[in-house]
Amino acid sequence: MHSGPDPLPKALILDILLRPECVDQDRIDQVSAEQWSMVVERLKEHRALPYFQHALAECDNIKLPAKPAAEIAAIVQLWATRQLLLGRECILINRALADQGIEHLFLKGVPLAFQVYPSPIMRPAQDIDLLVRPDDAQRAWQCIRDLCGEDQSALPGLPTDPSAKAKHLTPIWSPNRVVPVEVHSRICSGSADHASKLLDRFTEGFWDRSSSFEISGQSLPCPGPQDMALHLILHSVYDDAFANGPNFLVDLRRLMDWSRLDTDALLQQARQLGIERGTELALAMIGEERPDSSVSEEQLRDAEHLIFKSNLDGGKMALNLVRLFHREGWALASNLLRRSFHSREELLARRRFANLKEQAGWSYPMLWLDFVVRRLGLSLRYLMTGKGRDAARNLTRFRNWLHTRQ
Repeated sequence: MHSGPDPLPKALILDILLRPECVDQDRIDQVSAEQWSMVVERLKEHRALPYFQHALAECDNIKLPAKPAAEIAAIVQLWATRQLLLGRECILINRALADQGIEHLFLKGVPLAFQVYPSPIMRPAQDIDLLVRPDDAQRAWQCIRDLCGEDQSALPGLPTDPSAKAKHLTPIWSPNRVVPVEVHSRICSGSADHASKLLDRFTEGFWDRSSSFEISGQSLPCPGPQDMALHLILHSVYDDAFANGPNFLVDLRRLMDWSRLDTDALLQQARQLGIERGTELALAMIGEERPDSSVSEEQLRDAEHLIFKSNLDGGKMALNLVRLFHREGWALASNLLRRSFHSREELLARRRFANLKEQAGWSYPMLWLDFVVRRLGLSLRYLMTGKGRDAARNLTRFRNWLHTRQ
């Protein structure tokens, strides 16, 4: 049960992104001006507007109303400039790590944008993700940090200690402060409910099965297509419960089409890794449902609701709070507590980021208590709304199904 009708035309958005041949002008004309405003804002949040614009251009005789079309064009232009700058940052990082003999692979958004999309500007990346061998993590992190050459304390994140269970070290700025960089030594947190030694061994094989992509004629390393697809599913379905939005579905669809991935082989490896349900669900959402699939209409509806959920207004923090009561709750609680004990400088930086008075005279306990109370308050206010309660129920039902062994 939902709290009321959802005015966001989700089915239309997904058809435009994944099945543009199913869209006609009548469906476009049925969307109100208020709904178009919601579409633009939600897809802007999820960085899906550039591909949305491209997909619409691929539809025969389809025309958006003038106002949303102009808004989309302006936002896409801003993303395009940033995306081109991001390519240069990747070249600089690749060169620096290679000079120090540090093996690395670019993960997720960057290789996808420059390899499987018609143009990299169609797939904006909000950061640069790198996988390195665990023994090289701290050295790679320091190498990239040195490229920036400036104080990076204003960029919040995990402690820099490369613990055995954290996925990545503290995010740091790219060489010219264009986007954050996350240095990973594993592809999922060791405390996650789906973590296993099989997944660790799977990650170790990335190096032997690696591939490459090009930026401005220069070759950069990345995982092979099937490894990339399974990592996308792990990250988007299992780690984040679709918090990355519809870009995940477009990524998977384009990757599978570009590389001609064998769906049976993908499912077989997913079954071996214990992530078959999430893989079946992701495939069903992009139109690759299998005859013997365990995915029901209810799971598809829950996934659709989650994939369009806004992460603003405290939603993401609130759903992390809900997850404390799920299967991996204790491990997540430990991780969230560890992430809450920031340095004094970072707590002050977070107040500045929230447009609050810095309060440099406060003691550390006062700054920490202020930080925790503000986060909890925002989360609880969200969960008290109908939208928040719906999201919590959907997430709980979805995760219970996802982690039930077949």
